[in-house]
Amino acid sequence: GSGIENGGYTNVIVKNCDINGFNDGIYFHDGANLGLIKGNNVSNNAHDGIYIFNSASNNITGNIVTGNVIYGFYADFFSSSNIVHANSFCTNLGSYDACENNVNIYSDNYCDAGRQYINDGAADCEHSCAEYEACNGDPCCIDPVSCAAAPVVTLVSPENDSSWDS
Repeated sequence: GSGIENGGYTNVIVKNCDINGFNDGIYFHDGANLGLIKGNNVSNNAHDGIYIFNSASNNITGNIVTGNVIYGFYADFFSSSNIVHANSFCTNLGSYDACENNVNIYSDNYCDAGRQYINDGAADCEHSCAEYEACNGDPCCIDPVSCAAAPVVTLVSPENDSSWDS
């Protein structure tokens, strides 16, 4: 079985879990849409770390996926518009660390060199696992966009020229 399985429910959140020793670590299938898979450690599963089948518009962000036997991440032909961002798909044992067969949106992911399957002409992984290891687990190094400082907003009252900083 799967560590966490979602068979068709929408808006499901899987966050900050340690998942290891199953067939698939996280398995979203058959219309499991609009979900969030974030900040999980998914390792040493017999098949895939994260497997998306016939599901769309999920956000897969900030997961560490290692040591899975087939793929670290796999999205099938019927899965599209999933956002896959700032994940580490390193040291998985099968053919690829990340593999997808449809149009999904990838950015700032990490894979071992030459271990991504590119179907749509765009790279699934922009960074190497060596770069990930150099970050030493610092989330701002791994995903600097999420750690960018919020702008300071100053409100000025026209009546009395008072101001407040957020």
